[in-house]
Amino acid sequence: MKVNIFKISAICLLWAVITAGCNKSVKEEDDDEPTEKECNIDNPLTDLLWLKEIVDAFEENAGATGRNPHARIYQCTYSDGIGFLLEMCVECPDAGYSFRNCEGAILCEGDNNCSSLEIDVENKKLIWEMEREEFCSFVNTDDIDQTIPIVDEFLAGLPDDLNDTQKLEALAAWLKSQPCIVDATIVCDFCIGFEPPISEIMVSFDENGTTKYYILDISMTNPLKSIHYYKYDQPSEDYPIDEYSVWKFDNFGAIIELTFYPSKNKVYRKSTPVELNSTFLIRGNWLGNYCIIDDRFYFTTPDKIEYNFWHITFLSKNEMVLKYEGVVFGVKIMTYHFIRQT
Repeated sequence: MKVNIFKISAICLLWAVITAGCNKSVKEEDDDEPTEKECNIDNPLTDLLWLKEIVDAFEENAGATGRNPHARIYQCTYSDGIGFLLEMCVECPDAGYSFRNCEGAILCEGDNNCSSLEIDVENKKLIWEMEREEFCSFVNTDDIDQTIPIVDEFLAGLPDDLNDTQKLEALAAWLKSQPCIVDATIVCDFCIGFEPPISEIMVSFDENGTTKYYILDISMTNPLKSIHYYKYDQPSEDYPIDEYSVWKFDNFGAIIELTFYPSKNKVYRKSTPVELNSTFLIRGNWLGNYCIIDDRFYFTTPDKIEYNFWHITFLSKNEMVLKYEGVVFGVKIMTYHFIRQT
């Protein structure tokens, strides 16, 4: 009986040693397991299946439809480890974003409860981006008119509570946000007095190392609609209008002086006597916007009155002729011959 008890005790002792070793081994292996912070990934775009599926689906849809918004994905740290910030429509108003952990679970969307996660957005790392190729693929001298349906789609989607000027400003900001656009600036607002009126935005982009300038005409309808682009030539030797140059029209003492500021697309108009009515050059003294497109001269007065464009011709470096042909209170053909003063 004593022998049996001894054997049982020996067996129990041996089992205790074995299980202790196993527990230690398991614990050591657990210590080697990755934490959520480490995520155990080399490349999240390939190592995280849920993230790969999102990217693949987005790129596949873009390829099938030929259309996609500007999208970005960032990797950053937050209070519980590593997470991912998904902005799947960067330029869309109030589109917001979603923030997910390594498992793909959505922790917050937009600004909803995101502040409590202590997301380190200042040190976020861009890991994927798809630009809006649909728009930028047409931004060149041959195809730029093909962006018009895309522009109109943006205009149609603007909130109804914006007034027309705010919509025009939103369009300029949206154009400027496109990665292929150097700049987009409102040249004039309600400046061409057709029915409905027309506003203009100057758009610039790089093409083979040269900056190209185009004017986009916008019909101020509801919703606003783009009409067409015009090539805009910056003042140069073809249009010898220098900074601060003064040009004078003198008709037997009735004088109009135009002072140009090409760097700002501004022109100051002064008349003597001040009440001189020159019809389309408008009476009085004022500072307005102007631009030259091919052989056309556009300008905007402070009260945004504009009836049509003028034809501009340079007879020499110091002689400029502005001529209007149209029907206003009968047939009108008005010609102003300006001589450069400075």
